[in-house]
Amino acid sequence: MAATTANRWAYDPSSSWNICCWQHEDDIYEPEGVSVGEGLKEFARENVWKCIRCGGCGAPGGKRRMVFGKEFDNACCNVFQFANPDDEMLEYIKQLMELEKHIIADAKKK
Repeated sequence: MAATTANRWAYDPSSSWNICCWQHEDDIYEPEGVSVGEGLKEFARENVWKCIRCGGCGAPGGKRRMVFGKEFDNACCNVFQFANPDDEMLEYIKQLMELEKHIIADAKKK
């Protein structure tokens, strides 16, 4: 099973560090010619950040996002937020960032 952040924690800036990512509007998918392992897909789906109504995005309540074919309602505009990631999680986050580059390039082709 993939590592998870149990991301429904109460934010405490004095005892945690965060990585927020995936702020563009694209759904998260497997672009043509890119192989995404099931472990990364599971990690991504387990770590979709739910909106906590901070008001930062101007759309309190979050929005619908698709992550590898699974729909999530009430997702934060950041999609993913990781609290205190360990080495295993950082490897998955690195893979998500590489995937994001492919999805952005794929969107530019369309």
